[in-house]
Amino acid sequence: MHVVNRREALLGCLGAASLTALPDACARAAPSQTLGLESAQKRAWVRAKIMASAGTQTVYTFYRLHLFAYLHEGNLEPLFTTHVLNARVCRPRTDTVYSFTTYEAGIVTKFDTDEPLQDWQNPYTGESVKVWTLFDGPLAVEAHPDGVGTAAGLDVRPEGMRIDVIGDQVFLPTMSAVTMPHRFQPDEWPRESAGKNFYRDSHATYIAPLAEVVNPDTVWSPAIFHLQNMTSWYPWMRMAQHPGRMYGRAFGRKLNGFDDIPLAARRLLESQTPEIFDIDNWGGPRHREDEYIRANRPG
Repeated sequence: MHVVNRREALLGCLGAASLTALPDACARAAPSQTLGLESAQKRAWVRAKIMASAGTQTVYTFYRLHLFAYLHEGNLEPLFTTHVLNARVCRPRTDTVYSFTTYEAGIVTKFDTDEPLQDWQNPYTGESVKVWTLFDGPLAVEAHPDGVGTAAGLDVRPEGMRIDVIGDQVFLPTMSAVTMPHRFQPDEWPRESAGKNFYRDSHATYIAPLAEVVNPDTVWSPAIFHLQNMTSWYPWMRMAQHPGRMYGRAFGRKLNGFDDIPLAARRLLESQTPEIFDIDNWGGPRHREDEYIRANRPG
């Protein structure tokens, strides 16, 4: 796990200003000038440094994902919360491509609480269903000069958006819109299927201190993480093609160490998903939908 190494005096604006002068000095320059984004190498380096690391290390991010139901009318209705720990094993490939091997685990709880759910009472069908713990990984992700690359077939395919500077913070947004044939087709999975197609729209933003991002002596920057998405129902919810989708809102941050994780969430993750704290013993590819299919395939 990476631990941030802060210098007493950081270089600002690519070494041109002191830390105390950084906000005013950098505010007068366009983001491309402030960050050196004219260079493809620098754009890739900035993306990697904010998302995970431009060096060789493992970086963890914790976030809480609150899920709501949207039924194509009315307001959003709270469903449940997932407390997620994400690990990225970072390996620079070239001076414009940075590779991340990503692992993720999450515990589902009652909405906005730390009370784990073993079963969930579906308010729309009246059925009590087993809650499936989130496991996902290893997944291949790459940071490029102008975007993020993922392996074929994944339900998130981020498109790069412009890197922006507001005050003394750097904003790194991505957007993703995916339509693909649903793994759970209605004829084979009549209770689980959300239709013939699966849909996911996902908008993520990393927010990092400008002074940390421009520091040439570090490959890792602290960052806040925010996510909004709209996705087809989880198969384990057994919504039986009920019209609507899920809206998700998440917030969290990259970690200096596991002690940064809120204590109740850390205890849940350690007790139910210990693999995410020791990814060398992850045990092969894992995905929640694959595990559901193996346990519930009809016939």
